Amino acid sequence: MSDRKGKRLSVAMCTYNGGRFVAEQLRSILEQSRPVDEIVISDDGSTDATLEEVRKTLAAFPGQAPELRILGGERLGIVRNFARAAGECTGDIIFLCDQDDVWLPSKVGEMAAVFERDPDALLAWSDAHLVDGQLRDLGRSQFQMVRMTDDLRRSLEGPSGFEALLRRNVVTGATVAFRRELLGIALPFADCWLHDEWLAILAASKGGLRLVEKPLVLYRQHGSNQCGMRPEPFSAQLAQASSRAPEHSGARRIRQVMERLDDPGQRRMEHLQSALAFEEWRRKLPASRVIRAISIGLMAGKYWRHADGARSAAKDMLARY
Repeated sequence: MSDRKGKRLSVAMCTYNGGRFVAEQLRSILEQSRPVDEIVISDDGSTDATLEEVRKTLAAFPGQAPELRILGGERLGIVRNFARAAGECTGDIIFLCDQDDVWLPSKVGEMAAVFERDPDALLAWSDAHLVDGQLRDLGRSQFQMVRMTDDLRRSLEGPSGFEALLRRNVVTGATVAFRRELLGIALPFADCWLHDEWLAILAASKGGLRLVEKPLVLYRQHGSNQCGMRPEPFSAQLAQASSRAPEHSGARRIRQVMERLDDPGQRRMEHLQSALAFEEWRRKLPASRVIRAISIGLMAGKYWRHADGARSAAKDMLARY
């Protein structure tokens, strides 16, 4: 089976224990207005009835079901699990898929159309409605949660998209589709990046990011998500920051990007080197909050250039070094 324009469409889906919503997710894929050709499921060592539910759902589908391949047996973790699923897909366009969301009927068609009309598009992602376990609307969208402003939208699809994503990730894997050729530079996935942000930063390095403003997924938040996005006030984030030591993977993340880019160009390499120096500096912030406050104040401009501005500065100020 292939779509009417000749593009082969694959879904890279990951499963694990607790797949009580997996049948609903699969049905939403099978009932798309534009069908997919292949579903590759990488199972992260589930021991319950998750895979049985997968097979039962596809067997009961009244139409022509897509090809199904199930990979699994060992626990890889979310990043390596998605890498395995995506790497085994044979489609021209690959859709990432969690086991607990719901795709709206036009998702595949609208996302595939992005790549058909734009040969330079490497990765596209859409907005999503946040819902609870019973699919009740939580009153927020994914773009609202990541503070997607008009300026940020323009940056992401323009020449500064790489720098914008290096500051903070705003791409949610459950809404992502990408050209298979992106795997040529993405595999193996880096261990300091989540799968979605890794694919996105590499696509951005080629100027290949594209946004779809329309929500095309019901992004379920149920308390057991592998990666979730429940609404949480910034005050609660600051309280968490003050109760634990900061993560010091920033420098390693930047090094992994630098190692993977074949020809970043002089301007981008200078930006990466500046970002790396900043992350090395953050790692060595003093334990004294008084001295730390002075240091952070002196480096305020770097927080806006290489991190999430005042939010990152506040978290560094409150963290337990």
